[in-house]
Amino acid sequence: MSQAPAAPSAQSSSSLPWVGALLLILVAFFFSIELLGESIELFGSDLAKQLFTMTSNPVIALFIGIGATTLFQSSSATTSIIVAMVGSGSLSMPLAVPMIMGANIGTTVTNTIVSLGQIGNPVEFRRAFAASTVHDMFNMIAVILFLPLELATGFLTKAGMGLAGMLQGVGGFKFLSPVKAIIKPMVKGFLHLVADNAWISLAVSVVVLYGAITLMTKVLKKIFMGRVEGAFSGTLFDRAWVAFIAGVILTFIVQSSSITTSMVVPLAGAGLLTLQQIFPYTLGANIGTTMTAILASLLLGELAPVGIAMVHLSFNVAASVLIWPFRRVPIFLAETLATYSVKSRIFPIVYLLLLFVALPLGIIFLFN
Repeated sequence: MSQAPAAPSAQSSSSLPWVGALLLILVAFFFSIELLGESIELFGSDLAKQLFTMTSNPVIALFIGIGATTLFQSSSATTSIIVAMVGSGSLSMPLAVPMIMGANIGTTVTNTIVSLGQIGNPVEFRRAFAASTVHDMFNMIAVILFLPLELATGFLTKAGMGLAGMLQGVGGFKFLSPVKAIIKPMVKGFLHLVADNAWISLAVSVVVLYGAITLMTKVLKKIFMGRVEGAFSGTLFDRAWVAFIAGVILTFIVQSSSITTSMVVPLAGAGLLTLQQIFPYTLGANIGTTMTAILASLLLGELAPVGIAMVHLSFNVAASVLIWPFRRVPIFLAETLATYSVKSRIFPIVYLLLLFVALPLGIIFLFN
């Protein structure tokens, strides 16, 4: 009896080294964002023709977002780069918005790959593939609805800039200023070390950014996920609003919607969760994943990058509100895809390669 309270303190102390590691990773993350912005400035306006801004066409920009996120296997990395480029002035808001939408689609590739692990069992694979592609269907429907509306009215840009202006008005950009005071000299010192070589600094910034997000995901999983894994039972998904909030919180903690949504794919395959239970959780994960870009934008402390991060948040919130009453549509489409995937084992492979590789590359290089 006297030894019972010792377990929580032991668990708490075992987390301390991981918390220290997380702080170091955050420093690396902030360093990469600042260095990325400085690298873009070193290139000047020519970088717009060499990196993300390969086009002035917003539809092609959408496919650049899909292709980049598929390549990075992280929408957080893609959106952080977009935020830094908007902050440097080398990427305009009209192109950044469709790229953000494309990143939403590209991040779902991980779920679909995870579902292939159950391809040997037709019954389980049908359920798993439907659970993974319902995320695809939701994001594609959201883009089909909101991209034309954004191009016609700019309402997402207005909403994002409005939220950023409100945050700026209450001093919301200032809380990271002590961090920037530490990071900026580190970046200047590194640039001096490489003699202001733009290509070296750009390469280092992208590698460090991707590495920091990858390590951050692993460390946060180590700290938090063990404590909530017991919650991944039917009870968490009994109510849609509880599942939705769980998706937001867990994705915010882990900083990766790919991980939190992929976790439920095997559960769906095993028949423990239904597609109707998973769908609100997926919507929550879509919103939770926007926090990485918001964090990166606040480091830059300027209106435009915070605005594009808020556009990402506004897009996912608006899509969730609009599509939720018609949730049967993405669910039906996912179930239809799953039916075809069971009839032909080659179908899911073709689907993956077509949507996430062939289509983006084809659009970018043929019509640019």
